Amino acid sequence: MYKNIHTFSDIEILSQCTLVLDFDETIAKYDLISKQWWKDKFDYYYSKHSNYDIADNLSLRDWKEYIHSVNPKHTDKEGILKLMDRAIYHKCRILCLTARCPELKEITIKHIKHLELPINEIHFSKNIGKGHYLNGIINNGDNVIFIDDMDENLMDVLKNVTTAGSITCFKFIYKF
Repeated sequence: MYKNIHTFSDIEILSQCTLVLDFDETIAKYDLISKQWWKDKFDYYYSKHSNYDIADNLSLRDWKEYIHSVNPKHTDKEGILKLMDRAIYHKCRILCLTARCPELKEITIKHIKHLELPINEIHFSKNIGKGHYLNGIINNGDNVIFIDDMDENLMDVLKNVTTAGSITCFKFIYKF
């Protein structure tokens, strides 16, 4: 299973671990964007088009336009900066694994720099489960700390990561 957390300060770092962080609603948030925003957008477009794929694509289009027009904020600035300091001190590999599509690489890098986070590796899993994706990027025997806000991503990692020496998962719960 995984542990629910409200601050990154609750995470103990293992020496030379691989720290894997989700981006949206985990380490970063955007004003106006919330689960309710997604629901409202989807419902609006679905009521107009009566088509799931069209409503989903139009909601995603609006989200992409919005994130290109604003900078994100930290979900837990003090906690994430302390976590990063501890990870660097313990010589951990720090990476971001987002479900975003690779076409958002430039804006994602820009936003990570804006947040002043020492993340050098950014991976885009898009439609691939995060557990399967992680198998391709972590080294055999790595001790992995995985942090995400979505239950399905956490369960996918716990179920499908086979290359890690150990895996510890945390669900970050951000209060919008």
